[in-house]
Amino acid sequence: MGYATIVSGGKDGLYQIKIDLGTELRTYLVNRFSELIEVLDKQIKDVQLKLDDAEQVKNIAQATADNAIQAFSNAGAVDINAHQALFSAMTKALANALKAEGAAASWRHDLKTLQAAITEKKKIKSNLQALVLEREISAWCVDLTEHASSVVATMEIPGEAESILVAPGGRFPDLKKDGFLRARELMTPAQAFFSAAILPGWQRFKPTYRKGRIASLNKIAHTATVTLDAAHSSAQNLSVNQADTLDDVPVEYMTCHAAAFEVGDRCVVQFAGQSWASPKVVGFVEHPRGCNWACIYLDGFYYKYGFQSKKPDLLNALMTGAGVVVDWRENRGAWNVLPMFVSGQNGAVTYSEWKTVDWSNNPSLICAKGYFSMYGVDSRFDGVVVQPWSHNANGSPGVLEFRIRQDGQVVFNAAVY
Repeated sequence: MGYATIVSGGKDGLYQIKIDLGTELRTYLVNRFSELIEVLDKQIKDVQLKLDDAEQVKNIAQATADNAIQAFSNAGAVDINAHQALFSAMTKALANALKAEGAAASWRHDLKTLQAAITEKKKIKSNLQALVLEREISAWCVDLTEHASSVVATMEIPGEAESILVAPGGRFPDLKKDGFLRARELMTPAQAFFSAAILPGWQRFKPTYRKGRIASLNKIAHTATVTLDAAHSSAQNLSVNQADTLDDVPVEYMTCHAAAFEVGDRCVVQFAGQSWASPKVVGFVEHPRGCNWACIYLDGFYYKYGFQSKKPDLLNALMTGAGVVVDWRENRGAWNVLPMFVSGQNGAVTYSEWKTVDWSNNPSLICAKGYFSMYGVDSRFDGVVVQPWSHNANGSPGVLEFRIRQDGQVVFNAAVY
């Protein structure tokens, strides 16, 4: 719950961001301490002048007292009146000297107090100036947002800057809801104590975000079971998770929700209202997927296995065979690559029309459906989809796996049991 400034990046959702722990507040405080130092410096100069005057008065009074003492000491006791006059003069001179010393001592005390104060303020100012409050880090956006800019909201997991991600959509921060990160050195003593005292309890009982892994997924209900990563506070390394697993967690992600995820994916869980009872999966820990990726599935009936996709470049590649290979294997054996034949349509949307449909601008459209056939060879395609007769809805037991590789990268894999 904070914000950062985008420095660069964005490809595949990875950014270089700048975290600010309070440079603006530091600038204000440095300026304020500079003003205080300037005031103290002027006061020190004024007090120094007064002390110099007081020291001069004290020195004169002390010299007068010394002379009076010497005169009294040198006088004889013959003339009692003269002796009494010398004694009175000496007493008065001593009193004046003591008074002058007291005045000078008071100004010396004031000067030392001001000097101690200005030394303290200069030290605080120097420490503030030495603080490293900005740092650049690489951070993934939790969804596939590639064009975030300026200032963006961030997600600190588990409630402190141990791990920082960019919030969904790279949205602009709402300081009332998102808050901000602040270095403790910039807090008042009361603020720093309060923050440190409540931190582990706040992390545990007012959770914000956690990392985890998808253990199971329901792409129809758009829910998931999530195994949470262990999470510990920087305060005494206390565990801040209330449970290890979250069940039936709603998936709220871009426009396709659970369709973007697969079992085993590393995900980010947000707790709505900072309530452990209201979790939802909102993104990926790293390498987020978009909602135009291949939402392919296998339809295990007799000789056909179906797929769906909103990814135009994959569909176009399947139409032309450009850079696409479809592999299959059974019972975890070796992968096989053979020719492939593609046919089928969904309503009026044929394969040729898939080339021109802009699925990204029609996120509400249901994925078009097609079928890989067991039979037939078309030289345009390099790959195989299924081994004839080996597996079907009522066929022999085992596992039949498929994967689609585009330009050497696996973009889809699935299995029929």
